[in-house]
Amino acid sequence: MGIYCTRKRSECCTVVPSVPVHCPRANTVCRIAVPNWVLRRLLQTRLVPISEVRYQNRSLKIAFTSHFHQTIAVRPMLTLFTCPKPFEGHIGLIQRNALLSWQRLRPVCEVILVGKEPGLAEFATEHKFTHVSDIERNEYGTPLISSIFAQAESAARFDLLAYVNADIILFDDFLAALRKLSMPRFLAVGRRLDIRIDEPLDFEDEGWPAKLIASAESAGRMNIPWAMDYFAYTRGAWAEIPPFAIGRFGFDNWLVYGAKQHDTPIVDLTDAVTVIHQNHDYARTPGFEVTNRNSPEILRNLQLCGAGEDYGVRDADWRLIVNDVAKSPAGVDLAQALQLEPNKARYLASCKRMLRKMLGKSQPWRKAA
Repeated sequence: MGIYCTRKRSECCTVVPSVPVHCPRANTVCRIAVPNWVLRRLLQTRLVPISEVRYQNRSLKIAFTSHFHQTIAVRPMLTLFTCPKPFEGHIGLIQRNALLSWQRLRPVCEVILVGKEPGLAEFATEHKFTHVSDIERNEYGTPLISSIFAQAESAARFDLLAYVNADIILFDDFLAALRKLSMPRFLAVGRRLDIRIDEPLDFEDEGWPAKLIASAESAGRMNIPWAMDYFAYTRGAWAEIPPFAIGRFGFDNWLVYGAKQHDTPIVDLTDAVTVIHQNHDYARTPGFEVTNRNSPEILRNLQLCGAGEDYGVRDADWRLIVNDVAKSPAGVDLAQALQLEPNKARYLASCKRMLRKMLGKSQPWRKAA
């Protein structure tokens, strides 16, 4: 279906779900998903001239000049970013599985790969991902979370972002859950399902999501609420992020704590989305293993954490749950099947934290593998 720009009487834009939209006046390319009712309206009018395309307030504004004068605000798009390890061996395999699953999300997301590990630039070029190589590292060569977030936010085209570890497989329910959150500012986190995957996923099989989810639910293990692998947020969720070493204990807990200190509402997505973590071996540099809680990098992370080292999913202010609409016949929009409710467990988490402090007990995740 062709749509004509009023600046140039030539076909320059195509608006269908998950297809690039280019407007010379905006001088940019955006990937959007147009609601069905918009498509029906466009079909009725056949050719609709576009007067303006601009991104504002987390939405893509498309102003149509025709016999119906209105501006249609399309739901905000998402920028996913991560800092992968070298694309070698089993780690390389599971990172390809994860990142290619992100590429198949609908609506299409912007994906930013941060770092300069072996194979990263080539993978980004092959799959047309944005690549940012200039990040700060500590004296041990480990990338810093503060720099990763800063560089990704600087390169991102959207105000809704998500840092996701590069071994995490996402499905369309992740975007449906984020569409349900209308808060001007928020941080969304959740628990993950752990499962071992040793083969490349067959993305040519249309049924791969259902098969993988079924396998994970039957053979996988739900990880502890203090280990978080994804953080979906709006710009301004934190006042400032300390220079944590990535992949070491503590930084994920502080991201929840720091958001709460900045009065950013936190939402637990665990019950609304399926997020799969692919199990893997950890780097075994003597003295710097991520499971070695006495390594200098972890000790520094814990020092930066301060009082936030035991914050996790249970400290969320809200929970996103599936309501009774989900039991209706197929065809119901997944976003309509979700609803927010206050997270009462956060009060219990606060009480347990105070009790542990009084008794001098260690933090719960310190006992977890």
